[in-house]
Amino acid sequence: MSNITTIQRKNEALALLENKEIQERLCALCGNEASKDKFKASLLNIALDSNLSACSMQSIVKASLDIAGLKLSLNKNLGKAYIVPRKVKIGNDYITEARIDIGYKGWLELAKRSKLSVKAHSVFDCDDFVYSVDGVDEYMKLTPNFELRQEHDSAWVKEHLKGIVVGIKDLKSGDSEVKFVSKGTLLKIMQKNDSVKNGKYSAYTDWLHEMLLAKAIKSCLSKTAMSEDTFYLIISNNKLFI
Repeated sequence: MSNITTIQRKNEALALLENKEIQERLCALCGNEASKDKFKASLLNIALDSNLSACSMQSIVKASLDIAGLKLSLNKNLGKAYIVPRKVKIGNDYITEARIDIGYKGWLELAKRSKLSVKAHSVFDCDDFVYSVDGVDEYMKLTPNFELRQEHDSAWVKEHLKGIVVGIKDLKSGDSEVKFVSKGTLLKIMQKNDSVKNGKYSAYTDWLHEMLLAKAIKSCLSKTAMSEDTFYLIISNNKLFI
């Protein structure tokens, strides 16, 4: 991104933040000037991200506000939420807009707010994993081989992943269940992402392992007995995010 383009994008973002409706929403979300200043600084960093250069500034600001509305950090390095480019159909044409993808740590935090305890464990072909079913009873035992695991390497993860075990406990009722999400299911979910489908940059590019954990959690939450808060969370995610 050239210096001129950088200045233009920065000025465009600052101008949008002066919009009355955006100001009102920002005040409602942040509450005080210190929080507003922190949000603005984070937004400017996002706005100047070269991976989002094709996205309209309006969509970047909206996505940032949506993340703030969920009370998640805008810092992608924390792994809670990401802003990524996505092709959106407008009439007969496609344009690139910024959209949110909630990360693994983000889903854990949101689930906790819904009084759910959630844990997700990856199963790789180097691990010792037993999964047996006896009628309605299921038994799973995972012994990870941390010496052979290379979770930081996306190519290795994609090649050696067998699936993800997700445990969900309702902290109100005490009910719990454990589910296994296969590698095939996870890759199918991943391929629904337009950026992945078209070979473009996405949250999966740099954070494949964490994004697969996130998708496994979301998949299991959507199929379990949910509280009203959790149901709203899933529906909102389907409407607003990737």
